[in-house]
Amino acid sequence: MAKKKNKARGWVIFGRLFLVAVLIFAIYVLAIPARIYFAGKKADLQQADCIIVMGARQDNGNPSKIFEARLRYGVELYERGFARKLIFTGGKMPGDNFTEAETGKAFALEHGVPEKAIFIENYGRDTYASLRDSKKIMDENSLESAIIISDPFHLFRIRQIARDLNMTSFVAPTTYSAVKSRDMKWYYIKHEWQGYLFYRFGIRQLLRY
Repeated sequence: MAKKKNKARGWVIFGRLFLVAVLIFAIYVLAIPARIYFAGKKADLQQADCIIVMGARQDNGNPSKIFEARLRYGVELYERGFARKLIFTGGKMPGDNFTEAETGKAFALEHGVPEKAIFIENYGRDTYASLRDSKKIMDENSLESAIIISDPFHLFRIRQIARDLNMTSFVAPTTYSAVKSRDMKWYYIKHEWQGYLFYRFGIRQLLRY
């Protein structure tokens, strides 16, 4: 009888611990959208060795509005002397004639940035790969710190990945972001929510982010 009571008590304790674990996990997951939103409000802008501009959709060498906003801000910060080098990131989808990085480089050249100041990360298909390969470029060229530019909704995940890669980085949201309406902001927060969970649980390869 005592053994049965102890066994029953053990299952009760296990059940309670399981429910607590589920509750903690649920709070963690549900808190992520708020963390994404508030992370986008905080800029870490300061002097660095290079500026990394995160890629986005382009059409035959023409940047999308979202990508152009990032490029404009990256070139502006370069011209203002925040860094001496620019790194443009992003590969291409099947059928594309240009990579996102090549599109970024062309934009910078058109706006007066000298070619010697530009590096390109030409293969990244997601945020992690682009930052990982940008870190390699930095290491190969003795660049110790970076300002990473993207849209506000993207900054939370960028900060986490940069920290995991041991990058000395300062994250800054583009001041020209094309994501302005409430519906667009919520769409991209949901997009990043999913992307961050995919990254954290090691299944980022399932989607392109």
